[in-house]
Amino acid sequence: MDAWPDIMTVREAAGYLRVNPETLRRWLRERRIPGRRAGSDWRLRKADLDGWLAQEEWGTLTACGSEMEALIQIRSVAFPWALPEHALYGEVHHGKGACELGHGQVFEFRFREDGRVLEGECLGTFGADGEQRGFIFWGKWRD
Repeated sequence: MDAWPDIMTVREAAGYLRVNPETLRRWLRERRIPGRRAGSDWRLRKADLDGWLAQEEWGTLTACGSEMEALIQIRSVAFPWALPEHALYGEVHHGKGACELGHGQVFEFRFREDGRVLEGECLGTFGADGEQRGFIFWGKWRD
């Protein structure tokens, strides 16, 4: 059974996304994330949050002392018992010729569209023809 309700308050959704409630309210006001007004507060559908997280988005990957364009896809929000620094799980596709991250190396990803920043740690890599083309990660939102 899923521990999260289908319709969430800001506090519940902030817990689900592992962000500060004020950060989530700012994202709602700026229309960065889907939500509906309910009087003076907000309500968010879990299905909408999951869809928002699963979108592929372009941005700037900073790792290994360099910056490069990359595509990120957040696959899921981590389990409620996960540590705060492991709140998100997903993958980054950076293409050929980029720096090669190893297990445990940290990175920053700045979303092109709205400037959100994700801080993460490489869990493993994937590629073709002996070249790394991307990696899987866990991470958290920077407030």
